[in-house]
Amino acid sequence: MYISAQMEDPAKFMIDIGTGYFVEMSNEQAADYFKRKQQYLKKQMETIEKILPEKQQVRNIIMENLKKKIQLLCAHMPAVSELMVVNVMNFAALKLFLVQSWEHVLQLLDIRNKIFVQISCNLTEPTSARGNMGSVEVHVRMSPMAAPTYEDGKLGSKGIELMRVLEILLRDCGVIDLESLCIRKYKQIWSIRVDVHILDDDGSLIDCASVAVLTALVHFKRPDVNVLSDSVIIYGSSQKMPIPLNIYHLPICVSFGVYDDTQPAVLDPTDREEMCLKGTLIVAVNKRHEICTLHQTGNLVLNQDLIMQCVETAMQRAINVSELISSVITDDNLKSGLVSLNILSSHQCEPNELIAPAVKNHALIIGERDDKVLIEEDLIQIGSEDQELIEQIAEITVSQKILDQSYKGRTEMDDVNDLLDSIEENFANSHS
Repeated sequence: MYISAQMEDPAKFMIDIGTGYFVEMSNEQAADYFKRKQQYLKKQMETIEKILPEKQQVRNIIMENLKKKIQLLCAHMPAVSELMVVNVMNFAALKLFLVQSWEHVLQLLDIRNKIFVQISCNLTEPTSARGNMGSVEVHVRMSPMAAPTYEDGKLGSKGIELMRVLEILLRDCGVIDLESLCIRKYKQIWSIRVDVHILDDDGSLIDCASVAVLTALVHFKRPDVNVLSDSVIIYGSSQKMPIPLNIYHLPICVSFGVYDDTQPAVLDPTDREEMCLKGTLIVAVNKRHEICTLHQTGNLVLNQDLIMQCVETAMQRAINVSELISSVITDDNLKSGLVSLNILSSHQCEPNELIAPAVKNHALIIGERDDKVLIEEDLIQIGSEDQELIEQIAEITVSQKILDQSYKGRTEMDDVNDLLDSIEENFANSHS
């Protein structure tokens, strides 16, 4: 780089030597400097060109050894089908963990992948194109602890691919009833936000993420609202029971790895297996045997028979995973519906505190028992604490009856006074 400067010798120039410093050189010195720099760069390029073939050769050797190792392991395993030779139709075990909150779900895939999903919602204004439909947003965070190649705050190619596949499943496949999320047409809608946090990645990330997101959506419940003429009242979970989302179907993603056109596909490939794959075929199907989407990574040329076998295997997988999600949600609903009633008994060291007004013992009056709630003393044994509880309940009942009678008496006296006042008023009006 030449920079013209006002110097004593106009034939000299300021030359950038590449380290941020400028050196004063003449025309001959600059030409010699650039010539020597060009020779140095040529030597570096020759050295790099010699190293690259060696690295490529080492990489090919490692891939071949890994393929041989996989084929050797498969040779000792019983061949179940022609399609699944490597994994022998064995999927990784799925484990779902639901948090007590309606907004969180944690999934573990064969203790390999760990994904945390959080669902949230808020009221927003709809777009002009879809004023009567809610919206769904997907956000993915690739945690650096999931894999060494992930960077905090950056999705990368794998994160972008995961986010696009999830958006296709939730938006284009019609998983959620978006019209039910509309509060007031062209004014207010529910916006569902899906936050996917990748905690550990060991292959088949899209499969694990899709199951976690669908489970979280089925488990999520939005607040109940009351629509008024000029406003909307949002009720908390303590005021009104939240409302679950309307889920039409559950498209389950299944990944099939392909590393050779002549070899069958690999189910649920791990991260090491993905390094040797030429590409991946992702099939999303539901339990109704409907193909929701097909996604392909890499330059693959697959024949029709291989695709159909992958689809059939994915359909069976979707049925099993859908049943797992249903059983997990049903079990969670049963547990959340149970109410723990702490019954006072003489066997408890610290009985529950009675929420009742204090009464005096001399004012205790036990009335006649109702036949419907008659308890025969010869059938059970009542302890001292139970007897005290019965006496307090009886006292409360008597006090309530007295209050009712006094209130009834005051009501009758008020009616008589009103009648006398009306008679006097009529009499005064007639004489006037």
